[in-house]
Amino acid sequence: MSTRSDAAARVDRRLRWLVVGFGLLLAGCGGAAAAMNPGQGTPDAPAPPASAPAVAAAGASEVLSADTVVSPIAEFINGPGDDLTTLREIHEGTARCMQNLGWDYTAPDVTTLDHEKPPSTLGALRVWTTSYGYGITTQPDQGTTIRAAIDAQEAYQEQLDPEAQARYQADLYGPDGSDEGAPIGADRPGCAAQAEHDAYADVPAANGALLDVLAHELGEIWASDEYRAALDEWRSCMQERGFDFTGPGEAKQSVLDRFTAGGVNELRDYERRVATADLTCAESTLLPVTIPLETAAVGQLVVQFPQYAAAANHQ
Repeated sequence: MSTRSDAAARVDRRLRWLVVGFGLLLAGCGGAAAAMNPGQGTPDAPAPPASAPAVAAAGASEVLSADTVVSPIAEFINGPGDDLTTLREIHEGTARCMQNLGWDYTAPDVTTLDHEKPPSTLGALRVWTTSYGYGITTQPDQGTTIRAAIDAQEAYQEQLDPEAQARYQADLYGPDGSDEGAPIGADRPGCAAQAEHDAYADVPAANGALLDVLAHELGEIWASDEYRAALDEWRSCMQERGFDFTGPGEAKQSVLDRFTAGGVNELRDYERRVATADLTCAESTLLPVTIPLETAAVGQLVVQFPQYAAAANHQ
């Protein structure tokens, strides 16, 4: 039988894993997708294959409006709504299922997590970046109400007798327990798994075949002459601002690399400066290239997976 701490760890992971955004889901697409920079939708380009296909794109001189979606691909794979909407559906569905089985179970309030992920439109992202940089070191803990819900659920389990605790765990996670390695949205027993399965029914990120195709589409984008030229321009722009990085991924990683050096205020200031420069440079170099390329890639995905047309149309 699971211990109290084991149960708490599982609940905490299920509460928080979606909040980091769908960059982690893209990592499941393969090596190319793993390089995606979730905040701005741009990767560090891998070395091109010998015969990389060229993809037409708009010129970098295009002026982007404030309501421009920064990464059409990231927006698409979320499905209708955003990842916080999906997280809320998962926990509310879990609560309904457990309550129907006779347990005292209350869905945690995830609204406090609302600002933890970068917004999807350029104007909002500019404002967000000024305050939070990449959101790595700059945000206060917003998990107080969520932690309270977890603690209350643990206390409820603790007062059950051992047999009832075992039934509670089986109803919540299935007879074989929670499988953290299971595919996203997999159809498995247990209220938590079924709620996740239902919440992801219309979300492209839960479709492994689509993610495989997406990895190929991303590889073509990043190997294109248009993208590689834009990345060179981004590097020059960043150098003018005092930063020497090979790509946006390295810029973000530089914040993580400084965790053990200096004080927290200095680190936060550094993060904001790097992220602001990153976004400013991307606006005039990378984004005018990647946005139309990503839009075309989403169109190709919808042709192959028409069941997700709604996810494309909600953008």
